[in-house]
Amino acid sequence: MRLVELEAVVLQRKRINTQDCYLTLFSRQMGRVDVFARNANHPKSPLTSGSSPFSYGLYQVSGKGSLQLRSIELKESFYGLRENFESMLMGSFFSKLMLSFFQEKQVSQTAFELFVNMLTLLQKFPVYKEKLLVYFEAHLIEIQGIQPDLSCVKEGDEGYYLSMETGEAIRAQGKDETKELLLWKAALEMNLSTFLNHPWDEDLLEKTWRMMENYLHLHLGVDVPTLHRELSDYMT
Repeated sequence: MRLVELEAVVLQRKRINTQDCYLTLFSRQMGRVDVFARNANHPKSPLTSGSSPFSYGLYQVSGKGSLQLRSIELKESFYGLRENFESMLMGSFFSKLMLSFFQEKQVSQTAFELFVNMLTLLQKFPVYKEKLLVYFEAHLIEIQGIQPDLSCVKEGDEGYYLSMETGEAIRAQGKDETKELLLWKAALEMNLSTFLNHPWDEDLLEKTWRMMENYLHLHLGVDVPTLHRELSDYMT
């Protein structure tokens, strides 16, 4: 029996019966994979502690077609996300984005590191959740290779809007999304610490992530706005 060790985060847990479940992992080595976790529902199983959503660690799996989980070396449970309701929902939304945008065994080490980093910061600094959302979505769009061309938009400009179809920033009268486009650029160009500590306006953050999610919906066919509305419905 050949064992493969995956550095991974649990995106989703699906209960099969009283004892067993399937885990969807996003791993550094193999991307998104489903693994069968025998007895992981049993409280005394050594697999239980690392089988919850957000759990991060080293997962030993075996199998050629379907994979079976053999052992877990847990590095971080992200238990703090479960203690803060809004952080838990935002973390769940991040996980849904990863599930939606990456096909089975589609590998992206950049996306893996981004996701782990976002969960870490969300747990440590829940007050930054809206800034983390904008940063996360901006970089997911870049990773997917559908980044719009915002190079022409400069600080002090006015009158630009984003053509959703072509991904171009266009200057025209009657529609001004310049501030949103500059925030989008900042999420890609600033280092993360600087971006999080900048006093971005809350209304501007919301307008920007809404723009990003409509763009993702159009170009990848994933109804991100509806996913986000479901998140908002839980919060209200």
